Amino acid sequence: MAPNSAPGDNYANASMNLEREPKTPQDAIGPRRRWGIALLLGFGVLVNYFDRVNLSVSQDALRAAFGISPVMFGYLSTFNYPQAPLRW
Repeated sequence: MAPNSAPGDNYANASMNLEREPKTPQDAIGPRRRWGIALLLGFGVLVNYFDRVNLSVSQDALRAAFGISPVMFGYLSTFNYPQAPLRW
């Protein structure tokens, strides 16, 4: 029994229970779904990073294969276009 509570006072005992029981089976799925979304977003960030690194590593081979100048290769680097409006 909680301190300073009457023998029939169930409110004091109920407030000590901090864990919430799932009301429906869908409530129990929530944390797994959140972790799944977090892992999917993390995987997307990892693929984005490898995509950027791959382009810079393969720059010499791509320039030689297609015969483009370093300036033209810079224009063709498409990941710079979404960042361009934010740089002004």
